[in-house]
Amino acid sequence: MQPLKTSSIALSGVNLVEASAGTGKTYALTELYLRLIIEKELLPESILVVTFTEAATKELRQKIRERIRDTLTMLASPDECAQRLCSLGAAAMEKGGVRVSGLLESALYLLDTASVFTIHGFCLRALQDNAFESGSLYDTEIAADQRELAGSIVDDFWRSRFFTSQAVLPGYAMNESPGSFLRFLGEVRADSGELIIPQFSSSDIVAIEDECLNLYRKIAELWGSEGERVKKLMFEDRGLSRAAGKYREDDLAELFIGMDAFVANALPFALFRELFKFTTSRMAEWTKKKFTPPNHELFDLCERYDSAIRQRFLALKAELILYCRDRLPKRKKEANIRFFDDLLSDMHAALFSHEEGEAFRLLLRRRWPAALIDEFQDTDARQYDIFRSIYEESVGPLFLIGDPKQAIYSFRGADVFAYLKASRNVGEDRRFTLTHNWRSVPQLLEAFNVLFSNVPAPFLFPEITYRSLVSGTPNREDSLIVEERDARPPLEFLVLEASMKENGLFSVDEATGLASRAVAAEISMLLLSAQNKKVLIGGRPLQADDIAIIVRSHRQAARVRDALSVFRIPSVVRSDRSVFVSDEAREICILLAAFIDPSDEGKVRAALITDILGCSGNDIAAMMDDETLWVPQLRFFARLHSLWLLRGFMSMAALLMREEGVRGRLLSLRDGERRLTNLLHCIELLHQKEHQEGLGPEALATWFTQNTVEVGQLRDEYQLRLETDEPAVKIMTIHVSKGLQFPVVYCPFLWSGSPAGLDVAAFHDEADRTVLDFGSEDFDDHLALSHREQLAEDIRLLYVALTRAVYSCSVVVAPIRKTDTALNHLLQGGPRSGVNEQLSHLVSKGGGAIGMRIIEQHDTALQPATFREPPLRECGEAVRKIFTGSINRSWHIASFSFFTRGSYTHPELPDRDEMQRNMPDAARMPGLSIFAFPRGTQAGLFMHSIFETLDFSRPFDDSAEEGIKNALERSGYLPEWLPAVSSMVRAVLAVSLGTEDGAAFSLSSLKPGEWVTEMEFFFPLRFLTPERLSSLAGKGVHPGQLDFAPVRGMLIGFIDMVFQAGGRYWLLDWKSNYLGEALDSYTKERMEEAMGLHHYDLQYLIYTVALHRYLSLRIPDYRYSTHFGGVIYVFLRGVDESSGQNRGFYRARPSEELVNSLTEILIETGG
Repeated sequence: MQPLKTSSIALSGVNLVEASAGTGKTYALTELYLRLIIEKELLPESILVVTFTEAATKELRQKIRERIRDTLTMLASPDECAQRLCSLGAAAMEKGGVRVSGLLESALYLLDTASVFTIHGFCLRALQDNAFESGSLYDTEIAADQRELAGSIVDDFWRSRFFTSQAVLPGYAMNESPGSFLRFLGEVRADSGELIIPQFSSSDIVAIEDECLNLYRKIAELWGSEGERVKKLMFEDRGLSRAAGKYREDDLAELFIGMDAFVANALPFALFRELFKFTTSRMAEWTKKKFTPPNHELFDLCERYDSAIRQRFLALKAELILYCRDRLPKRKKEANIRFFDDLLSDMHAALFSHEEGEAFRLLLRRRWPAALIDEFQDTDARQYDIFRSIYEESVGPLFLIGDPKQAIYSFRGADVFAYLKASRNVGEDRRFTLTHNWRSVPQLLEAFNVLFSNVPAPFLFPEITYRSLVSGTPNREDSLIVEERDARPPLEFLVLEASMKENGLFSVDEATGLASRAVAAEISMLLLSAQNKKVLIGGRPLQADDIAIIVRSHRQAARVRDALSVFRIPSVVRSDRSVFVSDEAREICILLAAFIDPSDEGKVRAALITDILGCSGNDIAAMMDDETLWVPQLRFFARLHSLWLLRGFMSMAALLMREEGVRGRLLSLRDGERRLTNLLHCIELLHQKEHQEGLGPEALATWFTQNTVEVGQLRDEYQLRLETDEPAVKIMTIHVSKGLQFPVVYCPFLWSGSPAGLDVAAFHDEADRTVLDFGSEDFDDHLALSHREQLAEDIRLLYVALTRAVYSCSVVVAPIRKTDTALNHLLQGGPRSGVNEQLSHLVSKGGGAIGMRIIEQHDTALQPATFREPPLRECGEAVRKIFTGSINRSWHIASFSFFTRGSYTHPELPDRDEMQRNMPDAARMPGLSIFAFPRGTQAGLFMHSIFETLDFSRPFDDSAEEGIKNALERSGYLPEWLPAVSSMVRAVLAVSLGTEDGAAFSLSSLKPGEWVTEMEFFFPLRFLTPERLSSLAGKGVHPGQLDFAPVRGMLIGFIDMVFQAGGRYWLLDWKSNYLGEALDSYTKERMEEAMGLHHYDLQYLIYTVALHRYLSLRIPDYRYSTHFGGVIYVFLRGVDESSGQNRGFYRARPSEELVNSLTEILIETGG
């Protein structure tokens, strides 16, 4: 590879630019972007820039904008103009400063149109803009997360394999579930086209199941004859580990009882979780060093049995992948949706189509004659094919910019082998590299050069090489100065001493705890010295937020955070995890269940003992013994329930936070800021979902709970937020740290390897195809290849972690049983006698840039020091300004609900029962009739949604029934309700509503354009008091006891439906109120009671005023007596076709005098 010179590289052909950490990749990209503007005179919309994430696209746009502005500033300076033109290349110098400035100013003006996309954004734009040429679908919905759809397919697969009468599998499914199968699909990216070996035939499956059954019978027979001997052998063996969870004597009795029950069954349908402890492999693993594992034929049989069961489920998972690949496209087509990865598939198919592919490629080349692909190491083979097919025959340039040493996103589908393939395809004269590092100080850079040159192939694959870098700022004056150790090496290894251990090795848990404490102690000493101005960066004291601790997993982050808290060091965890996986989200699920059903005392007790509400077991016991304590709690939860129904989730949450002192309680806990941030984040998400989709309590709680159970694709708004802006040590995973830099870095856990992977072997074959091996004859060889690829990624993760450091990087080394780790691989260039000797050899090669220290397990330095956070800086006393004016609080936007409940909410609640009930009383109402349908606001919203979307002009057919089925699913109701609801809808459509123009009419007789749903009105409201509104009581209005504050402003409302029949207009309102369990409960008299009880008579009068005013403004020669048909309130549970309007239909037609009087009272006219 040759060094990249951005000023002279030819802007043509396919070019590969290999970067390294800190070498200014973004700077090089923006320089090339400016040259394309200047030399090719391309507009921003014609230069394609593709990067990995949405956040990266925003950052790139900003960097390009800044580079253009900086360049314009330099061109305007006589002293800098010539130098800047020279750095932009010969063409810029030839055109001169005036011409170049004009081109850049035009580009800056048009930069909002710049084509900076993620790969999915680019494919979507290309397909949409060229729908005809690409054969792309016009009207499909683009969805972010296909987990829900995949979950339904997994459920179908599970049912078809486990719930049939001949199914043998349920007995083997001890550790499997639809959820585990769904996670497996995500881990192997089952829809990405991996090659699956071997192909299991039906005879193979039968043979495996027969093997399981035969082995089970042998085990049962042998245990019957040799069981007592086996028990004695395991009790008396001196080599078996007696640690908890292994073969402790207290646990053996329970283990033997489990085996007795297992062999007593007629079929192997009762696997118990401890069966693996009888296998020879586990016996060997849990036998102490220098002892021989116990030996018995039963252990060999259990080993074979365990292997056969695993093989059966591997075959089942292979079958699942094929099943998913077959069903998922069909489900997407049925739902008329596409997911982001489908955009890649569609783009790939369109480009390689025999008929239209070439035309499509030509269109794209004309649209984007130049392309810059950032983070190219994070693409896959399909994405590489897309860009290669577009630009391999193009005159304009394609720049593939990336760093294979930082390819760490295989779990998201990134494939470093695609990068390596591209590197092979690009000619040697078109491969470039960035040679100067602009991040790390020269001494630290030298340490990295020594470490990664310590072995011949540091990244395992010979195609990925480490090229020693030189500092871009060799004379930089800023550095980390530590007075106590002037010669502190910039790269230091902290070795945990294990000589006191029996075998010289730590367990992973021991090493994790010691490493966490060691790093916390080191940071504590640094910050203590910094407070005394003995640790400086660029002349200023080191601060907590100058330090980053980079870990492999979120669990490790929690261990480090706990260790820092012992030393009273403030810290903040930066995470790419979803807030839905937090403890606070789990507790909110418990709270929501209690708020929805406050009559369930068990749910209330569960809510009270959450950390959010803070009751202890003793508190609950005291309440249960004293009604004066318990009853107020129940009343408070009922109050929260009512407030949620009346004013929405946020009002209820605000009351809870205020009345229960939640903020103060959480902040008093050790990680209180983190907990409070998570809680407020969850509350915000619930409020947004309720506001955006109008979900009722049950549906909202269901949505939230599903997200905590099945976290799909992480959306930006779900990502955990930082809990504080104060200076604090940053803790983050390696993946989160990528692209960032920090003055001081600690890496406590690079000694650990990756956790155990899948049971399958995932590897790349000689053609760079991904292969999944589920148990072929070459499985062991393929598993070795899979482990090698994982180790290679671990090394790349280590590289990313180390290279975040600017001044100092400290790495903890811990001797553990696992030896095939990334750190061990890099150290093997030295002596093989031990890690200390290997490190000493490395230190000797480092020339002072690398150091090593031994940390004893009982070192006093690991004890908590007296670090204190710096005090807040002193400031003058704040002076509060006191508001002395007055605010007129009578002006509001009100609705019908304001007059009846004092609620200022805009939308009206469709229906209200005294208490929401999730389940009907099935004992009293056999069968799922409409009378038994759940009650409450959620039921009202559901029924409204049906009629809001129903096409009254079409016969009630299968498509209408499918719509009801989908509505049931969206609202969280069982599909068994479909017959009852469909029957109700048919009756509503069929009942005759009278005659108009001599012909009978019903809702089913309406024609398109003769009805409108959810008709909104909005008119100025006169100053109104309860007394003024009640003055109409003698004119046909029965307002009852109205209690609302005097109000003026605007009145808003939504009429469920307005329809026209025979030249007259009717307003209709759907009511889901439960009046009883028989048709006789829905007579005119019973409906009148409900109308008065809920003030529906006032509601329809307000609606009549609104419709009357609207019609008078829209219809020439409008007359109320001629054009207004009347009011129809449909009590949906009581509608019956044979009973006609005698059941379920409440009708009224207010007098014109009354409507005019109410209009005068309500509507403000004039100026």
